[in-house]
Formats: sequence, structure tokens, C-alpha cells
Amino acid sequence: MKLKLFLKQSIKDFIIYWPLYLTFTLFLTFAASLSLGLISFASSFFKDVDDSIGLTTSKNALFKPEPYTVMVPEKDDYTQQEKEDLPIYHFFLDTIEYNKEGEFWNGLKRFNSPQLPEENIKNIYKYFASNSGNISHLKQGYLTELDSNLEVINKYVDHIAYVFKWKFKTNNIQLAFILNQYLNSNSTKKQIENFYFQFYRQNAFNVKMKNVPRNGSLEYLATNEKMGDIHQGYYGDEIVKQIVNFPEGETKITNFSLFQSNDFNRVNFQSSINFQSEQFKNYLDRTKEEFGMFFYLQPRVANDLNLKLGEKYSVNTWYADRTKDYQMVFAGTILNPDIWYRPTDLHLYVPLQTVNKLLYEVRIPHLNNSFQNYWNSAQNVFSNQLHLHFANKNNVEEGQKYFSNWFETNMMTNLKPGLNRSGLQSSTFWAHEDLGFTTTSMMQLVILVSIVVIIFVLILLFLIFFFISQQIILLQQKSLFVLKSMGIRNYELSILNTSALIFPTLISFSLSTFGALMVQSILTQMTYDILNFHHSFWTMGFPFIISIICLFGVSIIGFFVISLLIMNSDVLKISGMGVVKSISNVQMKLKFFTRRFNSKVRLGLSFAFQNVYKNLISYIMLTLSFTILFFAFQFNTSVNYFNYGYEQWNAPYKSIKFNHWLPEFVEYEKEKPIIDSYQNIDVKDLEKYKKLDKVFWKQAPDKIMETLTNGLDKAYIPKATVLAFLNNVSENPKNYEQILNQMDSIFVQNKGSETFKIKNLLKPLIDKLINFRKQFPTFDGINIMFGKVVGSRQASNVNQGKQMGVYAKVGVDRSERTITFIGFENDEFSRRHFEHDVNSEGVVKRKLINGEQTTLKNQWALNASINSSYAKRNNLKIGDEFVVKVNVGVGQPDGSNSEPEAIYHNVIARVNKVLYSDSSSFQFVYVPQASLFSYLEKITQDKKHISEKFGEIAKNINQANPVYVTNSYFSKSIIPMQLEYWTLPIYKSTNGSDKAGSNINDYYLKNHFESYINNVGAYVMIFSKMTEAQIILTRPLSGMIGIAIVMSGAIAVLVSMLITILILLENRNTILLFKIIGYKKREINKYLISGYLVSMMFAILTSVGIVWILLGQMGPTIQDIFYFNLVISFQWTLGFVFLVITSLLSFFILINFAISTYTRMQKPKSLL
Repeated sequence: MKLKLFLKQSIKDFIIYWPLYLTFTLFLTFAASLSLGLISFASSFFKDVDDSIGLTTSKNALFKPEPYTVMVPEKDDYTQQEKEDLPIYHFFLDTIEYNKEGEFWNGLKRFNSPQLPEENIKNIYKYFASNSGNISHLKQGYLTELDSNLEVINKYVDHIAYVFKWKFKTNNIQLAFILNQYLNSNSTKKQIENFYFQFYRQNAFNVKMKNVPRNGSLEYLATNEKMGDIHQGYYGDEIVKQIVNFPEGETKITNFSLFQSNDFNRVNFQSSINFQSEQFKNYLDRTKEEFGMFFYLQPRVANDLNLKLGEKYSVNTWYADRTKDYQMVFAGTILNPDIWYRPTDLHLYVPLQTVNKLLYEVRIPHLNNSFQNYWNSAQNVFSNQLHLHFANKNNVEEGQKYFSNWFETNMMTNLKPGLNRSGLQSSTFWAHEDLGFTTTSMMQLVILVSIVVIIFVLILLFLIFFFISQQIILLQQKSLFVLKSMGIRNYELSILNTSALIFPTLISFSLSTFGALMVQSILTQMTYDILNFHHSFWTMGFPFIISIICLFGVSIIGFFVISLLIMNSDVLKISGMGVVKSISNVQMKLKFFTRRFNSKVRLGLSFAFQNVYKNLISYIMLTLSFTILFFAFQFNTSVNYFNYGYEQWNAPYKSIKFNHWLPEFVEYEKEKPIIDSYQNIDVKDLEKYKKLDKVFWKQAPDKIMETLTNGLDKAYIPKATVLAFLNNVSENPKNYEQILNQMDSIFVQNKGSETFKIKNLLKPLIDKLINFRKQFPTFDGINIMFGKVVGSRQASNVNQGKQMGVYAKVGVDRSERTITFIGFENDEFSRRHFEHDVNSEGVVKRKLINGEQTTLKNQWALNASINSSYAKRNNLKIGDEFVVKVNVGVGQPDGSNSEPEAIYHNVIARVNKVLYSDSSSFQFVYVPQASLFSYLEKITQDKKHISEKFGEIAKNINQANPVYVTNSYFSKSIIPMQLEYWTLPIYKSTNGSDKAGSNINDYYLKNHFESYINNVGAYVMIFSKMTEAQIILTRPLSGMIGIAIVMSGAIAVLVSMLITILILLENRNTILLFKIIGYKKREINKYLISGYLVSMMFAILTSVGIVWILLGQMGPTIQDIFYFNLVISFQWTLGFVFLVITSLLSFFILINFAISTYTRMQKPKSLL
């Protein structure tokens, strides 16, 4: 009966005080949704990373082959030289069995050519070394004594490549040398300590799947013991029968252990067919036709394509004019270190045997079906790099340092120790850009943020539990006192009190299940944007289920414990019931100090003092809520600054094409003048140039030829003509041949001997423009300029249309990283934009580092600014030096009559400033044009002709009316200036050095011309597109922060409402008393809200301070996580000020409304 009465009273209170319970239910729903969503997502992210790249076993070193010299140091061109005992060379000879009457000589007998002496073999090997160790065909002119028999020599090269592919699955000698260390790890004298290598995404072979609109590629599947004959490395009987000279007894692929799964080359099968079943057992049986004809996919791709496990799908391969279809079984899904998701790509993971089979069979009509051709048709599994894992090294720094020491001890000598102070193969930049490390860092950040948010939420939760429990007890104080007087113990009363919240708690956790799945789904979509992981909306793993049970249990137990603590206090004792209660000393002193105040002030102060405890708690809880909100907003502001920073930095310009393929000059012979490849003109100057438009091409052939052979330097083809021509060719492909034939007839009639060259010039250019038109339907033509770079140069300032011009080149640093080298002009806008100090020295004298020998080229350094991303990736600081290999001009090799080649210079740059304004994730080096060419003049004194040219360029730039070598202009249009006015460079001077560019033949130099037109659309930067790419890069962070902003805002509102309701309920009698003694509603509201308003203002100020400190402490840590330079800092922005003011006003209005409504509803008669 006693408990029945209490339960009735609880139900009555639940109905009467529904606002309290409703607000509590909503708060608990939001809090549980956020906590459970973060826990579930973090745990699934953790598991996905563990199943793919692993949590502990990770790559900690990278080997990237670089050119090296053998025996004869060439310090200007090479960084490294093979050790004196020639370990790699001897390994090369052993691999091809040169010193034995065996494989090498037997393989060469069919060439009917005399044996190659070792001196020639060594020279061929030197050529491979100069090509980074890649076994490739020799070029004409490399060794004059071999030129006469180059075709046979290159057949030898094919044979050598076959041997390396057969034994090591690569045609790179350096890579094979390291792989050999792995294969002979127990017997090699100079072995590396225990290590693994990784072969994912080394190379691929294109295929197509029927009805799948994606670019397909075959990827190598690491095999395990369950794969039987596949895992043992058997070829498969079908292939063996096709090859006439298959080696007797060769049933297994040599060194197949390279492709067997281990802790590093891990494969986690998410789903798979049963290869032991009758239906699929033939796929692992080498005697069967189906052997190896299956593929696996990543989970996300399989979900996109909706393929059915165990079904056969048509896979198409092609080579030249031949295609071949195969029926392959979809065997299941896997997770492996290849975690990069590309929505347009399709990676089919198949065994090595299957890749080789498909490559070989589609090429059979073009090959002799020999064992050598089987391996020569195979892809290089290892080509341009090798990721390594050293089991005894804890991180990248340790692993890379160990490998660098081993590399210099056993393979190479460092020819430039001064500029490679940390050693060969020592750079760790790759780890900052590696998707695996970025993903692991993102996972760690997700877990860190999840833990912090969950802790905040739990603190809020238990504080709310405390006040809710206290208020429920106070509301039922008399009933509980009576029950306790009747012998009911405190823990029983606590159970009864807890039962009052079971119903809203059950509702909250039911709703929070869906809320948590929504949070998890949003975070998954954003974080997994570029990852191969996949989870459906209803993914509720074991951690999710355990978390919801634990959180529910913790909530109930926590509420019970808090209730019990309150029950054990004075609240249910006579002193707590207000029957006998003494006045405290503080109250007496307050009464004394306020005795002279009027009654309203004294009552107000008394009311405020009575509620100071509640207001203090309100302050603490609001501080927590506002801290989460402000932290999330500030974090998001920093991310947005990073995303939009590069675009805003370049405003008002919207795009640029870095025309680095445009050569500055061409040098043929030292006694002849150097030819300038282009000149800069203003866009207004085009009025003086002849338009080669439709009217021009309708003229008589002799008039056309006159312009093309004598006046082309003062002419251009307008974009309307180009567009009309492309539309004509696209709509009527037959017109293409007719036009070419017409051009042939013109040149045959006038310059018959030049016909072939002219056609070579026109056809690849037209083909490129046609492809450009197909790729970009909005393409509206392009003005074709002959030896002229067009820009808006004559305008006085940017507002009047002046374009900022730069000299752009792409270089390579010692780590083989691509660098965009920018030489800017000396105008005021450029100096301000690139933060250049006109008083700083451009070229400085170097102090040589210990071990560095003085040469002509290392005495000077070029002062340069670098962007923050490049500084971060290389750990460069002010005063540090680095080397960039830059191509400037085209010249003819000494003592050679071959075609001119690109001239490369090793530029020693010294960091003068780090441009944090440039927030792009690319690598940029900025220098004044005059400084660059002054530097080049100094380091090329041994080549007087070139040095004088550089000096002339520098002098022209420094004169009163500077003449720049600008090749790229920033554009205010989304179409870059150099795509609107495309420049054909001058390579020759057919009509004499003073008329270079006047003849159409001047614009053709076979290899250079073709490379140039192939890059017409390359290195185009549209700044808005770069912003979009940055947004995608940071979307996981932005998504998480966005959720935090919404959730923390909602929680802050609910917490405020809860606290307000609790204060109002506790002060109900006081409110009624105020009304009875004549206080107006406005005055009562003022007393009620004043304490809350003060606590809210202090909470906002405290939150701002906490966020300031947090970002200051966490900013550097977060910045170190990513390879891009994401700077997290506290910033006073209008948006943040608006958020603070809005938060203050919104909460004030909300609470004022709640208090006013509640006060109006209270009637004195309710006390009766």
C-alpha cells in the first residue's frame, strides 16, 4: 500500500512536470546519440584500419631508384655512385649468368651475333645505371661503337629484361638487388635485418568489365595457404602447353614467395566463395582450365557494382588491334593496404598467374610463343619504388635512417655529402603524403575527439542526473519522509526514485539508437570519401551493442547512486524538512549589510543568494556546452581558412596555366646565335598581327605559303577559326584527311622536301585539339600564337586589367619530389603578393659544408621563398639549403650532332622566407626572375655561350623598362590566359637568325614539339577547383566538426532548459510569495533571470578562454598529423563574434520566455 501510494504520486508528478521530463528525454537522446555514434564510428574505423593497413605493422622506409654513375664520378649530374667493389654490377652479371656457359649465352645464340665482350656489357650496364637502374633500350648516340649494331644490342637488352622479370618480377636492377636480399635473408653476407616489402599499386594492367562504366585494372592478390596450387606458385598446365620452349621441370614460378601473404602484405577476406566446394574447386587446380580465373574486389566497389558472390562476369583485355574476353568468377571482397577509393576506377585483385595469362594470351599474335616472351609481356610488379617494413624499427625515422645507412654501406657512395647531410635514401617526406599514414592519423584524431566529446557528455549527463534526482526528491520530499518514517530504507527509496526515470530513459535510448546510426552514417560518408571501406546504415557491430547496454546500465546505476547519496543527506531528516532550521552566519551577515536597503532590493538579494548554488552549476554546465560549441566553430573556421586560403590569396585572379614546357631558348652550336623561343606581347598588340582566319585559308596557295614561310612571326590563328575547324572535323571526319591532303598539295607545290615535316607538325597538333574538344564540350576555341606569349601587360594596375606574370618551371628535388619553380616579375603587386623584400640579396655566397669540395656550381646559393607545405614536408627552416633540378632552355650535347635536349641545372636554393599565405598542398619555390638568371649566369661560367645568355636575360630584366621572360599569366577568367592564347615555341631559324619564327618549319623539333603539345592542358590551376579539392581533403574533419556544432548547440539549449525548469520548480513557492505581496510579473522575472544571465555571460567568457588555451595547445599537435599545412588557431572573426552575441541573445530570449510563461501560469490559489 505504501509503495502503491508513492508510485501513484510519481505518475502524478510525471504528468504535472512533463516539461521537465520531456526536456530530460530530449537531452538524454541527443547525448546518447552523439556518444554512441562516435563510439560506433570510431570502433568501425579502428577495425577497418586494422583489417587493411594494420595498427602496428606499417611501412617505415621507402626505396626510390635514382640515377647513379659507375666508377667515373660525374658530380654535376649525379648524386650517387656505385660502391668501389661494384656489388650491383656483379649481382647484375650473376643474374643474367654472364660468366657461365648457361642462360645468358644460350639465350643469345638465336641472334646469330658474336658474343658481347664484358666491356660492352659494362657500358650497357652504365646506361641502365644512368636510367635509375631500369633495363631499357639504348638510344642512338649513347655509344658510337654500338650504334651500327643497335637493333641487335636492344635484342640483348630484351633478353636481359626477360631474365630479371623471370627471376625478380621487375626490370629495375636496384629493386631486384634489394628483393634478392629478402629472398636470401638467411644466407646473404650483407643482408638487411628482417624486413618485408609491399607490392600494392606498383603497376596495373587495364581491363574492362562488361556493362561496368569504369576503368578496370588487374591488381596482384597476395595468396595464402588455403589457395593450394595458386599459393605454391604453379604456372598452370594450360599456359605450359602454349609455350613451345617451356623449361623442362619448371612447374613453379621462380621466387613466388614474393607474392605470398605476410604480416605486411596482408589480405583480410571480408567475404569469399568456398574453394573447397564442388562448384569452385577447379579454380585452385592447376590442371584445370578455370585455374586462377577469379577476382576479388574491395567492399565499397562491390557494393557500388552490386555484384553477386560466385557469379561469372565478362572481363575484356586488349592489346593493339586484338581483344580477348574471359569469364571470371567474383570470389568475394577483401581489405588490404590498397585503401584509396577512386569512383571511376575498378581494381580486380587476381593471382599473379592470372595477370600473366591475360597479358600473354592477348599478345600471342604479336609475339613468338616463347618462355622469354611470356615474361617480357608480363607487367613489372615492382617498378619505381619499394615500401619496406623493418620489424625492429618503431617508426619511419628509425626505419628510413637504418635503410639509408645500409644503402650507403652496401650499394652507393654519396657524391654530394654536403647537400645530402642526412644521407642517400633518407628522406621521410613520403610518410607525410602517404594515404595509409594519413588514414591512421585521421583514425587517431577521430578516437581522440570521440573520447573528449564523450567525457564532456558524460560529465553533463551525471550533473543533469544529480539535479533531476534532487528535484524529484524535493518534489516528493514529504511523501518520501513519510515512507522513511514507516521503515522504508534509503536504497529502497532510491530504487523508487530511479524508477521515475526508467520510462523516459527507455524512450531516450530507443530514439538514440537511430540517432547514433545517423551520426555514424554521416561520419562514415564524410570520412570514407576517398577510402575503400564500406558500411551500410544499419551497421551495428559488437562495440555498438556493448556500448548501448553499458551506457544504459551506467545511466540507471548512476541515477540510483546519485539518488542514494541525496537520500543519505539531510534532505529526508527533520532539519532538511524545514521544521527546525537555524539561520547561517552568512545569512546573518548578509542581513546586516543589507539592512538599510529597501525591501525589494533586500528580497532580490535574498533570492539571488538562495539560488547562487543553482546559478553556479548552471555556469559550469553552460561553460562545458559553450566550450564544445566554440571549439567546434573555431576549428571549422581554421579548416575553412585552409580550404579557401589559396583561392583568396590569388584573388582577384581565378586561374593560371604554368607553361613550364615552353623553352626559353634553343642553342645549336656555340658559334651560332642562341634562338629565343618566344617573346612577350600585350593582348592589345594583336591588332597589329595578321589573322590566319577563314579568309586567309581561301587565298591562293602561293599567298598562303608566303605567310607561312616568311611572315608567321607576325601572325596568329584566331580562336573562332580553330573552333570552326574542330567542329567541321568532328561532324565530318572525312574532312580531316582532305584538309591534310590540301596542306600536302600546298607544300609539295612550294616546298616538296619539307612535306613530311609539315605533316608531322600539323597532325599531332590537330589530334590534340580534337581530343581537347571531346573532353571539354564547353571549349570555345583557342588562339594559336607563333612564338608569342600573350598577356595584359600594359595596364597600369590590377584593377585596370593588368595580369601578374611569372616564369614557371617544374623542377625535381633530391627526394624526386616535383617542385613548381616560380620566377616573378619586379612590379609592386608581384613583390607584395610574394612578400619579397627588395633590399634582400638575390644571390649569396655559400659557406661550404664539411666534406663538400669547392666547384664552380656550389659556391653560390639562390635566396628563395617557399610555401608552407614544402617547408613542412622537408622540415625546412630559414637559412636551410636544398637542391632543385630545373630545366632552362634547350641545347645540343657537347660533341654530338643529335637533336638538342633540355638543359638542366642543379639550383642550390636557400630558404629566405616561408610563405604561409600560400596554403596549397603543392610544392612551390618563389624567386625574382632577375635573381634566378643572375644565379644561372654564375654557375654556368664553364659554358660561356649559355652563361652570356643568362647574363643578357638578367640585364634586360634589371633595366628601367624591364624585358621579362614570363611564360605564364594569371587570369581573372576561369580559363587561363595560356589556354586562351596558346604559344607554339620557336625551335629553329630557317630564314636566318634575325628572322627566327618567320617560317612554319621553325616550330617543329620532333621530340620536343610532341611533348609540348601533349602537355597543352597540363599544369592548369583553377583556384576554385583547388578549393573544392581541399574541401574533399578536409571533409572528414569538417563533417565531424559540423556534427559537433549541431549536437553541442542542441545540448546547450536542452541543458539550459533543464536548469531553468529545475530553478523554477524549486522556487515555485517563492514566486507565489512574490505575487502575494504585490510584486509585478516583470519584477519577478528580473529576479529570476538576473542570476542566470550573469552565469551565462561568465560561461561564455570562460568558454572563450578555454577554447583559446585548447587551440593553442592542440594546434601544433593537429598540424603535425597531416602532410598538408593545416594551421589550427583561435581567430577573432565577425562570424565568431556574431556566434557569441547570437548565443547570448538566443539563450536570454529563450530563458526569458520560459520564465515569463511559467510565472504567468502560477496562481496564489494553487497554494490552497
